Amino acid sequence: MSQDPTPTRAPIAVALDAADLATIRSWTRSVAPFVSTVKIGLEAYCRDGALAVSTAREAAENAGFADIGLFLDLKLHDIPATVAGAARAVAPLRPDYLTVHAAGGPAMIEAAASALDQTRIAAVTVLTSVDDEVLARVGIIGPSLDAAVRLAELAVSSGARAIVCSPLEVAAIRAAVPSDIVLITPGVRPAGSDLGDQVRIATPAAALAAGADLLVIGRPITSAADPSAAAREIAADLHGVWSRQAPLVVVSGPSGVGKSTVVAEALRRAPDAWLSVSVTTRPPRPGERDGVDYWFVDEQAFERMARSGELLEHARYAGHHYGTPRDPVQSRRAASVPVLLEIEVQGARQVRQSQPDCRLVFLAPPSWEELAARLRGRGTESDDAVRRRLEVARGELAASNEFDDVVVNVDVGASADTLVGFLHEHGAP
Repeated sequence: MSQDPTPTRAPIAVALDAADLATIRSWTRSVAPFVSTVKIGLEAYCRDGALAVSTAREAAENAGFADIGLFLDLKLHDIPATVAGAARAVAPLRPDYLTVHAAGGPAMIEAAASALDQTRIAAVTVLTSVDDEVLARVGIIGPSLDAAVRLAELAVSSGARAIVCSPLEVAAIRAAVPSDIVLITPGVRPAGSDLGDQVRIATPAAALAAGADLLVIGRPITSAADPSAAAREIAADLHGVWSRQAPLVVVSGPSGVGKSTVVAEALRRAPDAWLSVSVTTRPPRPGERDGVDYWFVDEQAFERMARSGELLEHARYAGHHYGTPRDPVQSRRAASVPVLLEIEVQGARQVRQSQPDCRLVFLAPPSWEELAARLRGRGTESDDAVRRRLEVARGELAASNEFDDVVVNVDVGASADTLVGFLHEHGAP
C-alpha cells in the first residue's frame, strides 16, 4: 500500500515560523504529505518550548506521517558546558538535527555531539543574511565562500554530522567534507519569490543539484494562500533532480518473515542490482562470512562508525547493533546501480529522513502463527531469544502503515518479482 501521494516527499525542511501553536499544527498538517522534515526555530521554541515540537509531531502523525523528521534550529552558541547542558535538555524531544554555530569552536561542537549522540549536530557556517561586507565588519576573514568552507571543515573534524550553509557555498563544501555529511541549505527561494532578508540564495532545484541534501524553505510555502499546494508544487519541481539517481529499495519486516530468502531471489532475478552489506555487532552464525553476509565488528568499532557519520542508519535489535555503511550506497546510486537494503524497521525510518526518494517495503507474514512457527523452526536461537524476537515483531507489524508498500510473503517468487519491479522503476513510489 502507498502512504505518500505522488510525488514522494521531497528533501525539504519547512520552517514553522508561526505565531502560535494552532498555526504550527495547521501548517504541519498541510505540508507533511510532501516534505521529509519540519523545522522548529528559535522564536517558536522560546515561546512554546517542547509544545512546539509535540504539536508538530502530533499534527504529522494525525495526517498519516508519523515518521516526519524534526529539525530543531536553536543555533546554540555558548561555552562548551552550557551547550552540552542545553543539548541534554532537548534530548527527550528526539530531534533529528540540532543546530549550533560553527564559530563556537571545536570544544563547543564536540560537547554538543557528545551530549546528543543520537542526533545530527548541524553546524551553522555563515548566515544567509550576511554578505561579505558584514562579514568583514564582524572580523571574520572572507569572502563568504572561504569562511564557510573553513568553518565546515572545522565543524566536521569536531563531530558535527551536518552543515548549514548557503546554496552558493554548498558545492565547495560538498567537495571539502565527507559524502556522509548532510548539507542543509537555507536561503532557498523558488524563482520569482520575495527574497525577504536573505542575500545569498538559489532556487530549490539549483541548491539540490549543487549537492544539498536538505533544503530549508519557509515563507514561499507558509505564506502561500494554500501551503499544501505550494509544498506539493515545489516537491514536484524537485523530483526531476533527485530521481536521476538509481532506485533505493528498503526491505523491512519482522524476523522470520523470510526477508533474506526473498531478497536473495530478487537479486538472482535482477543481477544489475546491488545489496548493501550491513555492519553488525552480532556474532556470526554458522556459515556466515565476513564482508559477504555482514561486516562483523565489535561494539567499540560500531560506536566509532556511528559517531563519525559513516552509517546511513543504525539501530539496536535483539541485543545487537546493526547499521548500513553510507558511502557504498551513495556511490552506487550515483553510478545508476539500483540498491537494495534489508534492514530493521528502526533503520528504515532513518533512511527515509536522509534519502526521501527511497521506497520502503514491508514484508509481512501470511499470519502471526506462521511467523512464530518459522522463528521456532530455525533452531539457531534459545527460547528466550525467540520470545524477544516475537515481542519486537508485534511492534514492527504495527508499524507497517509507515511503509510505501506492504508485501505479504505467501510465495517467495511472487514477492521477489515485486521487489524487482521496484528496483527497475524510475520515479516516485
